[in-house]
Amino acid sequence: MEVNFSGKKLYSLPGLPESLTILHCNGNRLTFLPNLPEGLTELSCSGNQLTSLPNLPKSLTELYCGSNQLISLSDFPKGLTKLSCGCNQLTSLPNLPKGLTILHCHGNQLTSLPNLLKGLMVLHCYGNQLTSLPNLPKSLTILYCGVNQLTSLPNLPKSLTVLHCYGNQLTSLPDLPESLVKLYCYNNQLASLPNLPKGLTTLHCYGNQLTSLPDLPEGLTILHCGDNQFISKNIISREFPSLMEITLPIFHQHSYKKTNIQELDEQIDNLRICVNCNKKTQLRKNAIITKTKWEHLPVLKQLCWRCSFQLLA
Repeated sequence: MEVNFSGKKLYSLPGLPESLTILHCNGNRLTFLPNLPEGLTELSCSGNQLTSLPNLPKSLTELYCGSNQLISLSDFPKGLTKLSCGCNQLTSLPNLPKGLTILHCHGNQLTSLPNLLKGLMVLHCYGNQLTSLPNLPKSLTILYCGVNQLTSLPNLPKSLTVLHCYGNQLTSLPDLPESLVKLYCYNNQLASLPNLPKGLTTLHCYGNQLTSLPDLPEGLTILHCGDNQFISKNIISREFPSLMEITLPIFHQHSYKKTNIQELDEQIDNLRICVNCNKKTQLRKNAIITKTKWEHLPVLKQLCWRCSFQLLA
């Protein structure tokens, strides 16, 4: 039996039938929950004003209690597979059940995580106060650990496809698995990047201390690498037909002679990005050019390379 009380501006819930297996009561004004039926398998109570949860039934497999005012959680049922407790006031988590596959604990005040057991596939722990991560299980495919206080990352599992580690204090990254498709490592203190997987399609590495980039994968579609300390203008030296969106640093006018403008234009032409010079806006730190199809002009979001040098000349 399933009951949905979501979005009804309730301050309390009526008595719950013992036959209830799924309870949705999101987006209300609840400050407490009644006793839960022993056969309940799914509880979704996000977006309320709960400061604590009642005893959780042993049958529970999915718990969604984000965006409340929880300061602690009691022991989890052994059969729990999905846990979403983000955006609360938690400072710690109890031991995790062995069968957990998804853990969302972002936006809390966690300073550490419990041991992550094998079988975990998705971990969202961004926006906490973590200074380190425990060993990552081999089954992990998605990791969001941005906006913490991390100075290093543990070894990354070979199954990982998405890594968000932006907004930390990282000075280096571990070896990247070949399975990785998306990497967001911007706003750290990285001086270099490791070799990039051949299947990588998205790379956000701006706001670091990079002086160069490693070889870029042929299938890369998105590259944002502005606000770094690149020494050479030849950041990208070959054609990337798949590239759909790019952010490049704009070098100071004294860094290059005017004769180098043609070289930069050729570099842009190699990427098959047309330059639209109709708009001359204020010079920005980064230039973003987005193309749709090659036969159409690009959508100019900020000042392009050519316009930048013309305005500075």
